[in-house]
Amino acid sequence: MTRNISLREASKRAPQMLSKGDSLLLEDGAAPTLNDLAGALKFALGDGRIWLNDDRMVLLRSNVLGQLRAAMISEIGMDRTRERWMRVGWEQGVQHARLVASRFGPDNLTAALAAGPRVHTMEGHAKVVTKRFEFDAAKQHYHGEFHWIDSAEGTEHVRNFGICDCPVCWMQIAVPSGYTSTLMGMTVIFRELECVGQGASRCLLVGKDAASWDDDLPELRIFGL
Repeated sequence: MTRNISLREASKRAPQMLSKGDSLLLEDGAAPTLNDLAGALKFALGDGRIWLNDDRMVLLRSNVLGQLRAAMISEIGMDRTRERWMRVGWEQGVQHARLVASRFGPDNLTAALAAGPRVHTMEGHAKVVTKRFEFDAAKQHYHGEFHWIDSAEGTEHVRNFGICDCPVCWMQIAVPSGYTSTLMGMTVIFRELECVGQGASRCLLVGKDAASWDDDLPELRIFGL
């Protein structure tokens, strides 16, 4: 069973990498590429095991996850279901950050941050398109903007409930929060500003350091920060 760790502990464990960067300045082909990350995925055919680096994985149909989510919403309501799925997503992001840091080394924080969307894409949640991200760890600053094309979580919500009046990719939005926060050793919160669950053509997500969000941050309580 994985153990949740604090951001302070994550910061101590995090490799010492360049503290300032911009995705627009990242060289094409900077490791880890999607092919590099795919090399960490191993199938033990006939043994009933799939590995992502040293972590065991399972293949699960997205409509089954959608049915599970729908059942939870019916039983405990949308608010409590959203919080529980966000916690799962946060832990997923933390684990992805550990994978990238341990397997591909501490040389380039910009490249490590850029790998997060590639892992998310590789796992089948959505095609992630990075518009831009930039950061300055010394100033505790981060800002990033991304698109999700064909979000699995949003699609399943619409299948079960129709168009919603709020963003619905709860687990998926928490993944980059956990991932970026762990690599940077500071709190970074991502939110969906547009969602296919609301009828948008693609999801728009924005991540910012906690101080740059000008309102209350319920995510801090949800993620146990």
